[in-house]
Amino acid sequence: MKRIFIGSIVGALILFFWQFLSQAALDLHKNEHQYAAVQDTILQALSSSGLKEGKYLMPLQDPALGYEAQMKFAQENVGKPMAIIDYKIAKEANMGMNMARGVLVNIIILYLFITLLTKTNTNGFKSIFLAALSVGLIGFFNHAYTNYIWYHSTDIMMDLLDAVLGWGLIGLWLGYYLNK
Repeated sequence: MKRIFIGSIVGALILFFWQFLSQAALDLHKNEHQYAAVQDTILQALSSSGLKEGKYLMPLQDPALGYEAQMKFAQENVGKPMAIIDYKIAKEANMGMNMARGVLVNIIILYLFITLLTKTNTNGFKSIFLAALSVGLIGFFNHAYTNYIWYHSTDIMMDLLDAVLGWGLIGLWLGYYLNK
């Protein structure tokens, strides 16, 4: 149990450190949060529109009009501008709590992963390293790439880099640590 706990804590800190480098220090995901010179105008329009907090795909037909109307509307809008808006009514400054939650989630993820490794008797540096890479790629394909297929985000290569490098570092650590 002690090995799982230590492996989880150190692994979580490695993953958190990579996430910090990727998202903040190196700003590898800057394409996902670009500056718009017209931001004040857009934010004012959203604020004064009465829009509720949430995520919106535009243009989108009123769902009450039924499937056929939605499909016709979708076809009519092919080639036209679109937007995905993740609207928040008020910006929050919760850096400390967000970081704490990030570390806690990483600890849980690593605990589950190490438990899975031990329950399946996965041992040997290479097996552990490849298992970690597999988990990273599964997460990437399941979420980031599946969303990319539909919405073509600008950040897909950085998401892939995060999956491979973050979980590659986890694989290096656990491949070494769990084989001692």
